[in-house]
Amino acid sequence: MRWTAAVAILVTVFGLGVAPAAAHSQLVSTLPADGTALATPPTEVRLTFNENLMDGLTTLAIIDSAGNVVTSTSVTPNGTDLVLPWPADLGRGTWQVSYRVVSADGHPVSGAITFTVGTGSSTSAEKASSTTDGSVLFWLVGGAILVAIIAVLMMAWRRGHAREVH
Repeated sequence: MRWTAAVAILVTVFGLGVAPAAAHSQLVSTLPADGTALATPPTEVRLTFNENLMDGLTTLAIIDSAGNVVTSTSVTPNGTDLVLPWPADLGRGTWQVSYRVVSADGHPVSGAITFTVGTGSSTSAEKASSTTDGSVLFWLVGGAILVAIIAVLMMAWRRGHAREVH
């Protein structure tokens, strides 16, 4: 009985902690795709998320191969899409488009995509594009903690059960 109650409490507590994190907006597609090599500059950059974004809280920035911010602007979401017209004066090179949005649940989400126009270059923008939202790490650590807690509870239950038998 105690074992069942302990597991139910753990599942409830762990489940409540996981639910809000899973609700954050996530980038589901980009145009151009992250890591793409283009022959010519795009006319626009489109970022599509899995849910609508809050108005007035969205920023996109274009960063050059030296890591300098070329432009940073607030963009009004069109449902789940953000569209940034590509500046005509930006030609060949490696470009990073970073974003900061606010989910429908009020949590900020940020990240970046990188693409090359022409031959491109090895850049700090490519290094900066290796961002993570932490959700994979959250699931791995959370899962490991849950497994450890269950293992400890099972050992305690076995010890108690062994005492009852003897």
